[in-house]
Amino acid sequence: MLSLLSLTLVSLLLCIMMYYHPFIICYYMPYYVLLSIVICFNIFKYSIYSE
Repeated sequence: MLSLLSLTLVSLLLCIMMYYHPFIICYYMPYYVLLSIVICFNIFKYSIYSE
């Protein structure tokens, strides 16, 4: 639940930044990709432990 919330928050932040400063996205893209991978891994790990 918490991972899903943080993922939504990151997505929202990404959308806001893309709307206001498109060039910032290009500069910070690797960090967003890395963050997305980490969040997805946490969701995956959590789903395994909950079963």
